[in-house]
Amino acid sequence: MSATSRLALPGNNFWLSVLFNHLAGDGTMTSEEVVTDPAMVELCASAFAAAQERATQHEKYQPV
Repeated sequence: MSATSRLALPGNNFWLSVLFNHLAGDGTMTSEEVVTDPAMVELCASAFAAAQERATQHEKYQPV
């Protein structure tokens, strides 16, 4: 990725969406749903960011 593409400039158009995989009780996938609602995308992005902040870095992980 170019240095320019790392910046959210008006010249770099992109879509943010969430893909939900719907699963049956046995774990088989039943359908997919693409969600582009900004509030839902923000909710999912903030939840992912919160999890990442609390996660153990890969190089520091020690199985117990």
